[in-house]
Amino acid sequence: MSKLMVVGKKWASQILSSLFKKYHNDFQMDAQLALLCLQIEARLNWGKTADWQGGDFRRLSEKILEGTGVSLSESTLRRVFGKAAYPHLPSETTLNTLAVFAGYADWRAFKQQLPVPVDAGKEKAVETAVKRKIGIPFLAAAFLLLLAAVTCFSFYWHNRHPTINLALYSFSGKPMTRSIPNSVIFTYHIPVGEVSPVYIQQSWDPTSRFQVPAGGSKYSSVYYHPGFFMAKLMVGSSVVKEFPLVIPTDGWSGLIEHSPVPVYLEKKEFQTDSMIGLGIDQISAHHIDPEPQTPGVEFYNVGNFAPFGLKDIRFSALIRSNFYKGSGACMKAYAILITDGIPVMFALSARGCVATLRFFNGSKLVDAKTTDLSGFGANLQNWVSIACRADSGKLVMLVDQKPVYSCLLPLTTTHVVGIGFGFEGGGAVKAISLSEEDKQVFAAF
Repeated sequence: MSKLMVVGKKWASQILSSLFKKYHNDFQMDAQLALLCLQIEARLNWGKTADWQGGDFRRLSEKILEGTGVSLSESTLRRVFGKAAYPHLPSETTLNTLAVFAGYADWRAFKQQLPVPVDAGKEKAVETAVKRKIGIPFLAAAFLLLLAAVTCFSFYWHNRHPTINLALYSFSGKPMTRSIPNSVIFTYHIPVGEVSPVYIQQSWDPTSRFQVPAGGSKYSSVYYHPGFFMAKLMVGSSVVKEFPLVIPTDGWSGLIEHSPVPVYLEKKEFQTDSMIGLGIDQISAHHIDPEPQTPGVEFYNVGNFAPFGLKDIRFSALIRSNFYKGSGACMKAYAILITDGIPVMFALSARGCVATLRFFNGSKLVDAKTTDLSGFGANLQNWVSIACRADSGKLVMLVDQKPVYSCLLPLTTTHVVGIGFGFEGGGAVKAISLSEEDKQVFAAF
């Protein structure tokens, strides 16, 4: 055999080995991603993804943002679910986000709970055969072997995890009080014979998930913050039922963020006839040091007015920071319109810190790293006027009477159920007004 032929055979062997590994990995990832999509499809219970329309992917994008804080575009989701061509494998961010939405810690955690379709010995044997023969027919045979393995794997998975009949499950919850902390008594029913672990999850946050007996019917859980929560009943990694919960407040509630349980304030500590507010001396009185980590202070009023549509919102308030030293130099503050969907937030700071701002706009997460949020920088040592209004299908935000940001209103019907304010190190709020068109719904101070 000539030297050229030997070199050529070695080169061909290396190329085919590389191709084998690439396509083996691609096939395996395609199969794993398909199974993850099937789990998401079962969780949503919207029917087969093959029958989904554009609006379904828009709704899924919104749900993923609400559940994970990460925005995946409709076009990305259409490609992932096979409704459009995908010229390359999904990014790590896309895979991790989908896995978190399905109830896993990340993509790796999802893969680890799957059975292995082809053991390492068989994989090595196939690769060796390909390298020995050095021919397209054998490469094709290897691909067919992999495809058969993936098909068997999918068959095995579907038999191990049959389609869930959601009508056989029930789930509801009842808050015990109109204050925080608040215990919720959940009532649930799981069909007899269920072998997968059963969980109740307080909200979108997987860390708020607790395992419950499959044969039980009651479970109590404590909510330490007010607001709107979509509680979930899960079987294995699948969400079988959801229940909307409003954790209300008795008028205004105030708290200082602290782990593991917030420090709850008496009304006389933060509420006067003219404003709500807290200073650093009052924080220190609770033996919480403002340095080196500036504590967060929050005020809420939830469930004390009739919910109304975000599409007709008129909101305004005056806001001020009470701490601007040391690690509190950014004077970060926010206002939040709590909704039964994705909230609407104002994020404010000193002008030099606007690059760190992030907030939800009712549809998605907005980040200063990719959006000009310079208008949200202000001198918060003085009173700053904030406002937002719905106008011709858009949500317009104003700071000191100047429009600083606008976006389309959410496509889904969303209702405002409460309001909140937060500060790094303390702050104050007054002249609060919420209206639906020209009808005032709520006002304070």
